[in-house]
Amino acid sequence: MNILSDKGDGHRLILCNDGGPLLGPTLEAPMGEEGLVSMVIEPLIDTTIDTLYWQLGTDPYISTPFHRHSDVYSHRTDVAPRFGADRKTFGSSGDWRIYENTRQLIEEGTDPPEVLIKRGHAAGLSVFLSMRFNDIHDGIIPGDDRTHLSPTKKEHPDWLLGPVSNPADPSVFTSEGRPFTGFSRYAYDISNPAVRAYKLALTVESIQNYDMDGMDWDLCRFPRLFPEGQAETNAVHLTDMLRTVRKALDEKGRQVGRKLLFSVRVPPTFKLAAGFGMDVRTWIDEGLIDILVAGVVHASMFRVPVEEYVEAARDTDIKVIAQNLGLFWTGRPQSARVMYHEPEVFTTEMCRASAASYWQAGVDGIYLWNNQLISFNRDIDYDGQQWKDIGDPRLLVGRSKHYLVDNPHDRDAISPEYGGATIPAGPLPVNLNVAGDSAEIPIDVGDDLASGMADGSLESAILRLMIVNLTAQDDVSFVLNGTSLDGACKSRRLLYDDCWLEFDVSDGLMKQGWNSLGLTVNTRNPYVAAPLKIESVEALVNYRD
Repeated sequence: MNILSDKGDGHRLILCNDGGPLLGPTLEAPMGEEGLVSMVIEPLIDTTIDTLYWQLGTDPYISTPFHRHSDVYSHRTDVAPRFGADRKTFGSSGDWRIYENTRQLIEEGTDPPEVLIKRGHAAGLSVFLSMRFNDIHDGIIPGDDRTHLSPTKKEHPDWLLGPVSNPADPSVFTSEGRPFTGFSRYAYDISNPAVRAYKLALTVESIQNYDMDGMDWDLCRFPRLFPEGQAETNAVHLTDMLRTVRKALDEKGRQVGRKLLFSVRVPPTFKLAAGFGMDVRTWIDEGLIDILVAGVVHASMFRVPVEEYVEAARDTDIKVIAQNLGLFWTGRPQSARVMYHEPEVFTTEMCRASAASYWQAGVDGIYLWNNQLISFNRDIDYDGQQWKDIGDPRLLVGRSKHYLVDNPHDRDAISPEYGGATIPAGPLPVNLNVAGDSAEIPIDVGDDLASGMADGSLESAILRLMIVNLTAQDDVSFVLNGTSLDGACKSRRLLYDDCWLEFDVSDGLMKQGWNSLGLTVNTRNPYVAAPLKIESVEALVNYRD
C-alpha cells in the first residue's frame, strides 16, 4: 500500500458538505453560529478529515424528489440569488429553515461560509468553498413548469440548454406515464458568453470576499455543459474559464501571502471528461489546477479508474484525489442483506477497502461525498468510523475490509437523466450461458496479505461470489491467479435464485494488488434456460482484534 504521497501535507481526506446542514435537521431555526458549527465542524474533530469543502449552493431534499432547488445560494452575494429572497412563503418548513438560518447570520454581519471558514481554521481544517458548476436538481420537477426555477433562470431562459433535440437521447425518459425531458433541460449553456460571465463573477466574488484556502468547481454536479454534439468544440471556453479562476486565486494569494488552491471534480478518465468538454489534460499541462478529484455523478462506484490521472500528474504538484464511497446508493443484493445481515448503505469495512485500493493505486488523498447527513437520512446508527482511519493508509493496516467488484446496477439508469454517464463500464454483471463459456474478473486488493499471514494478524481472507441461477447440477470451474479453487469452497448458500459461494483464500491464493478470477462453465443444468449471471464478486479480509 502506498504510504503517503510526497506532494506535501494536507488534503489527505476531504469531506464535501453540500450545504444540507442549513436545514438544521434536528435544530429549530434560527440555529445560529454555534448550531451551524455543531452540525458541520464538530463531527470532523478527532477524525482524519483535514479539509472541508463547503458548497455554496443549496439543494434540500425533503420527503420527495419533486422538491429541489438549484442556482440559489446561502451566502452574501451581489451576483446570484439568495435562497428564499424572492419568496413570501415557503413550500415546507425545511425550506423556511434554510432561509431563516441564513437570514439570521447575514443580519448579524456574517454568513455560513464566513462562520465555517473561521471556525474550521480554528479547528485545524483547510476550508474550500465549492460550487456545483451546473446543478440541475430543479430539473427533477416534472412537466415544464418554471415556477420552481431560480430568479436568474426565470429571467434568462435563453441561458439554458433546454429540451434535448433528439427524442432517442437517453436523457429523455418517462416516469409513471408522465413525459420528462432530461433533467439537464434546465442546465446552463456554458457555450453562452453571458453564462460564462455569470459563473465567473460568482466564483471571483467568493474568492475576493472570503478567507478561503481554495476554490472547488464540482463539474460532476452536473456534467452536461454544452449543447448536444458541441462539447469538443466548446472545450476551449471552459479551459479559458479555469485560466480566469487561476489568475484570480493567484492574485488573492499574493494579497494574503499564501497560495490559494483550485480544485475540480471531474469524471474519472480523460475520455469521459472530454466527452463533456473538460480538457483535463490541458489543465494538468498548464498547471491550472492544484487538486484533481476523480469522481462520478452519484458517488456509488467502488473503484473508479484513477490510474490515468495519477500517471499524468506524477511529475507535477497536482494532487489526485479519489472519490470514496457515497453512502446513499449501494446496489447491494437483497440476498446479501438477508443472509449476511449487511446494511443498505456501504459499511465501514467497504469504505476502508475502497480507500485502501486507491492508496495502493498511488492517489494523494480521498474525497467523501454526502457522508455528513447519513445519520439523519439513512442510518441513525451509522458510526462514522471510516472518517477516523481512511485518511491515512497507515491506519488501515490490520483493519478488516470488504472489497467489491463494481457492478453498475441502477447507476446506468440514473446517470443519463442527469446529463450523461460519468461511470466507466464495470466488470459485472457477466452472463455465462452454455458449456464452454468463460469469464475473467479483476479484483483489486489493497492489503498486504502475505505480511498479515506472516505475523499472524490475518484471521481469514474469503472470496465471495453471488451467481444467479446456479444449481447443484451446474459444473463451474473457479481459478484465482492461475490456481484452481477446487476444494476451497467453504460455504454455499441459496436464497431464491441467488446462490452465494464462499472460498477460503487465506493461504496465499489472493495477493495485494490486482487479482484475476477465472470462471469456466463445464456443464449446465439442462432444465434451466436462464443464464448463469455473476452478479457480485467480493473479497473479505478479516483481521484478529
